[in-house]
Amino acid sequence: MTLEINVRSLVIFERGQNIVENRRGGRSAPTTVNSSVRTREYLTTAEIERLMAAARKSSRYGHRDAAMILIGYRHGSRASELCDLQWSQVELATGRLHIRRAKNDSPSVHPMQGDEIRALRRLQREQGLSSHVFMTERDSRVGGKKLVDRLSTKAKVEGGKSLTSSAQPPPTS
Repeated sequence: MTLEINVRSLVIFERGQNIVENRRGGRSAPTTVNSSVRTREYLTTAEIERLMAAARKSSRYGHRDAAMILIGYRHGSRASELCDLQWSQVELATGRLHIRRAKNDSPSVHPMQGDEIRALRRLQREQGLSSHVFMTERDSRVGGKKLVDRLSTKAKVEGGKSLTSSAQPPPTS
């Protein structure tokens, strides 16, 4: 059995069993490596469309939630980046989105597609004047924890098949 030692995180990976153990001290329960449980770490376009449809149906802010899913998926945005997105970063006339990345990533400008522009225009009409793109009914920006909770609930409601992202472990039965 071959052992690979990652000195930076002090983790041992045993190829034969796909188990990761913490070597910092104390014995924690072994954790299964994601690649041994599922073959991919992303959602397909069809799964995103189903998730957006579930978001539209399940709450009175379905359009806002579906727009968050669409923008996050197309631009690879973190939850915190979506929550901090301001109207000053959105150029609807030219179809450009200025993304301020979190965690010391480089900011960038992304082109937007027609469905994104239409969703953001509708959102702007419905919510009126505000600084942030995604707002609550009490005129405050949507929080990152709330966003993750809301989207994971939508994924569970979505219709049987579980949609899990790489941030969440697969459901156990």
